[in-house]
Amino acid sequence: MQAAPRVTDELTLMFRYQQPALVNVDRHHAVLLQEQLVREITGLERRLEQMQREQFSVDFSMTQTFKEMIHSRRALLGHLPQQQH
Repeated sequence: MQAAPRVTDELTLMFRYQQPALVNVDRHHAVLLQEQLVREITGLERRLEQMQREQFSVDFSMTQTFKEMIHSRRALLGHLPQQQH
């Protein structure tokens, strides 16, 4: 019996191939999503660094999970339309 695919595996498959930037996206919503993704990435990076500093024996599966969450959010952020200033 095969193990169920992990969510992060599905995210990796979604972003494995370059996809065009999202089009016809309301700029206001795109800005809000961009801000949310940046906040989440920053928070995840801080938690990962804190976890690595505080643990004598690093939980590699937890570390990998955090790295995959950061990677998937960065990939999504890269697919948002660039904001014109």
